[in-house]
Amino acid sequence: MFEFDGKLPRTLRVLLTQPGQLALEYVAGRRQPYVSPLRLYLVTYLLHLFLLSFLAPHPLTMPELAQMYDPSGFLARLMASRGSIDWSGPQPQEHFLEQVHWISQALTLLVFLGVAGIQSLLLMRLRRHYLEHLSLALNVYAFYLLLCVAGDVVADLFWHREMPQAAYQIGSVLAISALPLYWCLSVRRFYRIGWPAAIAVAVLLTIGTALLASVLQIGMLAVIIETS
Repeated sequence: MFEFDGKLPRTLRVLLTQPGQLALEYVAGRRQPYVSPLRLYLVTYLLHLFLLSFLAPHPLTMPELAQMYDPSGFLARLMASRGSIDWSGPQPQEHFLEQVHWISQALTLLVFLGVAGIQSLLLMRLRRHYLEHLSLALNVYAFYLLLCVAGDVVADLFWHREMPQAAYQIGSVLAISALPLYWCLSVRRFYRIGWPAAIAVAVLLTIGTALLASVLQIGMLAVIIETS
């Protein structure tokens, strides 16, 4: 995946400077000069995971994960109802974090598959194939993950002790600022629609992504807690 043959620099340049163009090239069949959407997504996702694991001074405990993903306190109450388990203790911690790690990777795949489905519904009148929507979604999330990689480095430099929490907060800020802007530019270029429609689609996709990711994250942790 990391083979360096000139494709990756070219792909990143287009990804960063021409939102939506990579998906257009892919759909048009001009695929040879660029890294494929799935491979690009996997490279950025694995790099993000590596930095979180490598730079973080210590892994988050289950209570810390619950507090970070669920400000409502639902997961905290769920853990409190199972008082026989020491959620922060060293013995179960490694088992819990391993489950979180693998399940979260599977859920990440579900997020962009679901978002591509939302694109299909919002832009049904354009009669695009699902894989075309998916290629755009993969490129948009690859861009977002590149920003998160930069955020990981910034979080480690300025908030090393709280690096995972800081990286999560930076990612959240990017998700409500840079991500909708990139969605808007990508949607306008890829679907060739006007600004009002592009803005509306970008806002709905951003909200849909946030809701889908939040529900899946909370659901994942709730299942782990209930089955422990």
